[in-house]
Amino acid sequence: MNDFQKEEKRYGELQKNIYDSFLNYCKIFPNEKEDMKKLSEYIRNESDLNSRKNMLGHVTASGIIINDDMEILLIYHNACKKYLQPGGHIDDNDINVQNAALREVFEETGLKNVTLHPWHEKNNSPINIDIHKINIRPEKKEDEHFHFDFMFIFKTSEKNINLQIEEVSDFKWISIENFSIYNIDNRHIKTSIQKGLNRKLL
Repeated sequence: MNDFQKEEKRYGELQKNIYDSFLNYCKIFPNEKEDMKKLSEYIRNESDLNSRKNMLGHVTASGIIINDDMEILLIYHNACKKYLQPGGHIDDNDINVQNAALREVFEETGLKNVTLHPWHEKNNSPINIDIHKINIRPEKKEDEHFHFDFMFIFKTSEKNINLQIEEVSDFKWISIENFSIYNIDNRHIKTSIQKGLNRKLL
């Protein structure tokens, strides 16, 4: 097998992982079938699920990080000027969408000891999928498009953060118990936390 065939095989495996993760998610959360209609159509019709060059939309990956004190990490993303979970685009070298989320966590936070929650390994599914529109970005020559973000839960015993200052510039740990009192305008995070609590994952 030459290098091109290896790359083609790896790319096909990544696409299959995204597809399988989505199907499993729909089985676990059947009440979201209507919400997932756009992504379902996209997956059926588009082969380039992870390429940011696809201006119809692409799959991204992110992670809720929980420490031993039951606190959730939020970081300030410079591009969108909001406190969000770590996350971003899937790279060509990522072997699956879970790995992409973990890589983004490592890159943006500098955390070293981070593990994927066993629930994801057992179910091969994100805890939440959020579909949101990204506005046109002339500086990056990107048209308006959709992000289909796959969220995963990660655990860590660390608190020391070393931010990737090119993309993020601040962070805060917020307790799950008091999360609702903070003015965090992000349904993706709130929904993921609630799902985690409902399944006793947090």
